[in-house]
Parts: sequence; C-alpha cells; structure tokens
Amino acid sequence: MVALPHYSTSHTSFRKLITESRGRYASMPLFDPNMLTTSLAVEIEKLKPLTEKMARLLTEAEEAVITSEDGTNLHLVLKGRAGMADTGDLTAPGSFGNLPAGEAFIAPVEGYTYGTYTTQWGPTNKLTKTTMFTIKAGLLERVEGDQDLCSYLAGIMEEHPQARNVAELGIGTNPKASRPDNILEAEKILGTVHLAFGDNSTFGGRVKVPFHQDFVLFNPTLVLKGKDWEEVVIEKGKVVVEASS
Repeated sequence: MVALPHYSTSHTSFRKLITESRGRYASMPLFDPNMLTTSLAVEIEKLKPLTEKMARLLTEAEEAVITSEDGTNLHLVLKGRAGMADTGDLTAPGSFGNLPAGEAFIAPVEGYTYGTYTTQWGPTNKLTKTTMFTIKAGLLERVEGDQDLCSYLAGIMEEHPQARNVAELGIGTNPKASRPDNILEAEKILGTVHLAFGDNSTFGGRVKVPFHQDFVLFNPTLVLKGKDWEEVVIEKGKVVVEASS
C-alpha cells in the first residue's frame, strides 16, 4: 500500500494493522514529484549500511545526548529500546517505511528525557525565530519562539495531554535529501537529528495518542553512551562513524 496523506501515517494503528497482516506499507506524506530525482533517487545498497549501523548503535546505547550551538542540550534514556532502520527496502512481507527513506530511529524511554531542544524549521516552513522546547521528565513543558507553532502545539497538548510525550529520536542518513521545508525529506537529511512528540506505540514505546510530529535539528552533535563506551556519532552536522565499522 502506498499512502500519500498530508500527515504521516507510519506510526498509526492503521499502518500497524496492514503490516501485521503481512501487507507492505510505504508512507509518503507531503510527497513532492521533485523527490523522484533527488532523495528518492538514492541507491538502497548505499543507504542501507549506514542506516543499519545507526540503528544498531541506538539499540546498543543506554543514553543519548544532543547539543547544538543554538541552545540544544538534551539528554535521553534509550536502555532496553530497539533502534529501527528505514532503508527504503520494502520487499519483505510486513515491511513499512517512508519513501524517500533514510533514517534510523528509536523510542526513548518515557519519563526520562530532559533538557532543551531547538529548531528553526516547522514541518513545511521556516519559523519566524528559533523555537526552543523545554522538556522535563519525558514531557514537553514549554515552547518558546515562533508564535504560530507555539499556539498550535498548545492547542494539541490541551486536547491530548499525552502528546507532550517525547516519542522519537531519529537520525538522518540520506545523502541526496536536502529540503528543510518538507518534513518527509528534511528528517532524512544526512547529519541531522529529529525529535518527535506524541505517539510511539507502534515502534516500541508505551504512549498511544492521535498525534506524532517531528522537528529537525540541523548541525547537531550527537553522543551515544553504552555501559562502558561512549561515541560521537554526529559532530556539528557531520556524520563521524563508519558504516562498515
């Protein structure tokens, strides 16, 4: 099944029903035909090794720390959660992913994320100013910056309090992705990270709510920490791990 909605359907009960019945599901929200010659033109064989390596690192890590020069300083607990790789290979029964593909992602452990996270882009537009999310005990506590975005999120959180949940940490791995104003492609840009709020029940989390929204951070530094190891994965927007290592 190919889905071309306005909002992502990857993390929904509908998608889960399709894939649990061994159907294959490609989610393409906000698809633009120009992607056919850019982010969709990436070779799966070249995309797969780095994406799968990132997913393995997320699985092995117990903690993640994201920082940036514009104010991000976020700490997440990943212990016991499995990273997933969206490589664009949807040949197996029950497989699903975005097209264009190119991300590794994980559901952080609920109740533990804390710190600040910044973004300069909404799902489809550049924000009027850098917007900062303040997070405590795994929940979005405050949003400061772009007024339209602040008002929109305040309405969502009032209607669905569980939408405040930090649902996802993602890492972009597609070298042909470049558009920051389309969340379908923006979250795949190589060297970016993205944070989502809301539902994570379909990929290893415990929160089920009719909301899931990603926000991309450009030029981040991402450090993953295990029981007895620590590795810089992205440094100021540059991937510094080898796909084959």
